[in-house]
Amino acid sequence: MSTEAIKDEEEFFTPANEETINFRLDLIKNYPNYIKNRKSVPSIISDEYKNYNLQRISNFTTNGNIAKIINYKDNKKLLSTHKGDISEFNLNINPDTCTTIFNHHNSRVSALEYDVLNDTIISGAQDGTLIINKNTEMSIHDDRIINIQRLNFSPHLMSISQDATWSLVNYESCQKLYQQEGYSSPVTALSVSLYDNLLVTADSSEFQLHDLRSGNLISRKTKSSNDPCHSMKLLSDNNQLVVSGRGNLKLFDLRFFDKNPTSVSEILLHSGNIITSMDCKDNIIVTTGFNDGSVVFTGLQNGELIPTINESSDQKEIVVSDDKLLCCKFNNDGSVYTGGFSSKVGVIYK
Repeated sequence: MSTEAIKDEEEFFTPANEETINFRLDLIKNYPNYIKNRKSVPSIISDEYKNYNLQRISNFTTNGNIAKIINYKDNKKLLSTHKGDISEFNLNINPDTCTTIFNHHNSRVSALEYDVLNDTIISGAQDGTLIINKNTEMSIHDDRIINIQRLNFSPHLMSISQDATWSLVNYESCQKLYQQEGYSSPVTALSVSLYDNLLVTADSSEFQLHDLRSGNLISRKTKSSNDPCHSMKLLSDNNQLVVSGRGNLKLFDLRFFDKNPTSVSEILLHSGNIITSMDCKDNIIVTTGFNDGSVVFTGLQNGELIPTINESSDQKEIVVSDDKLLCCKFNNDGSVYTGGFSSKVGVIYK
């Protein structure tokens, strides 16, 4: 469906209160400043990932399955579990210890963010609540918060939920600015652009592209309900979108998102397996498979997805766990942390 067709059929935009209007005006005003500092992404795929293998497993075991791993202060990491623990660890200093900071209602916590400038931890849980810095609680959704993503240039985040909506939240003032309906099923994945102006979401039947500066739905693309999307990434050029599915990765060009029925590039990475998480560093994408505890590195070059073949195994997949994986996270040195049903952290590097 074209953008013009959407406008003709319905006025699909998010009504705005005063706080939302101010948020949108700030985005419009600051957008030219953001793009001045745009960084180029290397076009050559590094060969170092061909030599990566599982090198370490944490000595500690968490209380519950590890749902999310993110960067934290002082070279530490944060993780969340299906039993509500938000914990910190540093495998390089003490691989035996994982220290719980707080617990979020003994509930499944798959949504976790950290604002380094304001030293703020935000978690989202099964009951639809956010907890900000251990003690401030906000009721945001009527069902499980599936994921959250913090914006890059302001104290706001986007949350997606099992209740088939997404919300914009100011976590500094603890205000929910608005909540977007219009989905036929739970919203399972989201990605916000580098400059905070675009939001892409997925449910079981379609992708939606929203302009956060105006509140308009720019375009939508039908997807197969048999190809569940649990992770996606808007790349830094604001034109390319990588989405995960039932073992596959697809690359879309947003400039033709609602016109071209197929992806620009598609590859099968985790055969017979749902991709549970994805992270990116420069032009390298890492994904985790749910059923077989595998990780695959994929390069993006000249608009094409290229899987990395591991030199030691001659396979795409690096098996890092004998149980299901739920999350992965690139570190600054290029190594990758993984977590899942084993309740241990795995580390992949050369």
